[in-house]
Amino acid sequence: MSPHRRRSRRAAIVGAALAGMLAASSCAPRAEEGLVTTARIVPDSTAFAVRPVVSTTTTIAVLDPDDPNVDRSDLPGSDYVVQEGDYGLKVAGENGITLEDLVAYNGWDSIASFPWPGEIIRIPPVDPNAPTIPPATFAPEVCESKTHTIAAGEFPLEIADEYEITVQELTQANLGNRAFAIFAIGGTIVIPPNC
Repeated sequence: MSPHRRRSRRAAIVGAALAGMLAASSCAPRAEEGLVTTARIVPDSTAFAVRPVVSTTTTIAVLDPDDPNVDRSDLPGSDYVVQEGDYGLKVAGENGITLEDLVAYNGWDSIASFPWPGEIIRIPPVDPNAPTIPPATFAPEVCESKTHTIAAGEFPLEIADEYEITVQELTQANLGNRAFAIFAIGGTIVIPPNC
């Protein structure tokens, strides 16, 4: 096929497409003329269903955790004085709430903001319709130092990684320990608690 015939054929196809679009757009109703109709409803027809409009309004108060001007004491809920041995998951479980709710309700950035014993935190109210969270049983956390006997080929970084501590923590726990200073095979070193 010659290049001239190909161009003529393309022009005919493009021309037909443009003509079709022009014809279709001239038949479409215009919204500004109020002519837009999407469905014709005939009284006593069963071809459609009419449902009443449901309207609900919900007001949500969002507290900015970074806003120091928010007075959380006016919120519903209760005060709780943090006791020795308390931690976020324990307090949340004992009060039937999630850890996430406890953190959000108190405006903390994370659970790392859990306060020291003697400080007051807020416990959010429990929704009576919410499923109950069974109280968790908590085993006391054992957080004690351990000892390790140095084996052939071991070095401080390897031992620190094994016990999930840093070399600095390992060194600090063994200040004045000659076995650690010379890192002798068979020497006993202290492994600090990792709690």
